[in-house]
Amino acid sequence: MKKTITLFAISISGFAANAQPNQGMENWAIPAFFILEEPTGFITGNSLKNFAYPTNTQSGFKVTAPDVQNGTYALKLVTVDVVDNPDPINIPDPYHYCFTGSAVISPPALKFGYSYTARPATFTFYSKYTPVGGDSAYCWIVLHKWNGSSRDTIAEGFWGWVGTSSVYSLKTVSMLYNPTFNAVFPDTCLIAFSSSSEISPQVGSELFIDNMTFLGWNGIAENEALQNVKVFPNPAMESIVISVNSSEPTDVIVYDGIGKVAGTYEMNSGISKVS
Repeated sequence: MKKTITLFAISISGFAANAQPNQGMENWAIPAFFILEEPTGFITGNSLKNFAYPTNTQSGFKVTAPDVQNGTYALKLVTVDVVDNPDPINIPDPYHYCFTGSAVISPPALKFGYSYTARPATFTFYSKYTPVGGDSAYCWIVLHKWNGSSRDTIAEGFWGWVGTSSVYSLKTVSMLYNPTFNAVFPDTCLIAFSSSSEISPQVGSELFIDNMTFLGWNGIAENEALQNVKVFPNPAMESIVISVNSSEPTDVIVYDGIGKVAGTYEMNSGISKVS
């Protein structure tokens, strides 16, 4: 009987560490039905200031030097008072969020999250913070998977900040994986930033965000057969060598860092070079 071995921890050249949208907050556009720019791939409170509610206050600002960490632009997220709240039950006031997502034209709605299929170890970004009073900021990352009727949480990460930070510094969010889904790839990622705490948000608190990146790899639980498998070099730039200590014919399936199949190889001779 032929064995099948799956390798998920291979990091072949082309690993999309920057798979999240607009990682440097460099791209901005005005979504349909709105009047203010949003960072592409993200939604701020700017969506609440539109043709129907023109008196609301802008909360997401495209800033330039000296308020950028890298590149030309960064996001300044400000906690604002929602003067005309279209949905007081579901939209908090003051408003202090920035989510990955987009505006859907038909029917008009906001769609949160984006397609993502990797299992990163960490999420890093640069930020600085000017709170009002004793306010605090945070970043929250969630990886989901649709199971046919609801969404399973594959992993979460959280970072919180209290106090003033007048210069950009690197922040690292460690992703904590649910062991129940240690053999599951997510299909959706939600990245959320907040310029205020949930308990007592203060209007005027400012969180600057720039240069976001997913890093590392959280390997899926491996089959016991992998004890007889050697892979080198790992990570690789152009090719890898797979050696299987088995007297039986073996198929090896290799996935890259974003969860795509890099190749399936029949190991009759026990060793194969993969380009």
